[in-house]
Amino acid sequence: MLLGYFGTDLPIDLTLSGGETGLYPQVHIYNAAGSEISGSPFDMTHKANGFYLYTWTPTDKAQFKAVFKVYTNAIHTLLSPLYGVNSEVIFITDDLDAIKTQTDKLTFDGSNNIQARVNDKGVLNNPPSESINDYKADVSNLDVAVSTRSSHSVSDIWSNTTRTLTSFGSLIADIWAYVTRTLTSGTKDTEIDEIKAKTDNLPSDPTSETQATSNKDEIIDAVNVAGIQDLRTTEES
Repeated sequence: MLLGYFGTDLPIDLTLSGGETGLYPQVHIYNAAGSEISGSPFDMTHKANGFYLYTWTPTDKAQFKAVFKVYTNAIHTLLSPLYGVNSEVIFITDDLDAIKTQTDKLTFDGSNNIQARVNDKGVLNNPPSESINDYKADVSNLDVAVSTRSSHSVSDIWSNTTRTLTSFGSLIADIWAYVTRTLTSGTKDTEIDEIKAKTDNLPSDPTSETQATSNKDEIIDAVNVAGIQDLRTTEES
């Protein structure tokens, strides 16, 4: 693509890959409507090593198309079999002065970095209210309870037959290792304490034969004593 400026010379060049110097290329220039402009085609002059050039001064601000054809004779009747027809788009504008006005505002420091001064900071310091509201609307969506983001309840979780606790890593171990843990549902701590009070009265080793025999003798003696007392009571009455 070539960029040119209205009323300013535009170099149009063609380089032949074989470096031929004795050929006769021409450039045909067409406007956006597809019509060839006045004076087209234009002969291109060889400069050096297969480099050909034509300088065109555009008189219209528009888009054009340059079509290159390479001939083997000066009267341009025999196309070269080595080179096909090539084309290139040309844009012609009159904004050169406007562009220069803007680029003149740029300065360069010693490191070749562009330094620009922002004169109008209104957009930076006072962004449009609609932009703020757009962001506010997005953030406002976060200001709700997380529970409202799901349609599942606790019962839904417990009713899931494939649920597991293995995916919680060390959670279970951490709970059991917590010295002040309590049970808030099911069997209460007070009930556990009552059970412990009863079990503390059990023999320390119920399977010990010696202790079992001793307990048996104590029971038999207690029964005998109770029976004798009952008989005495009956006789006396």
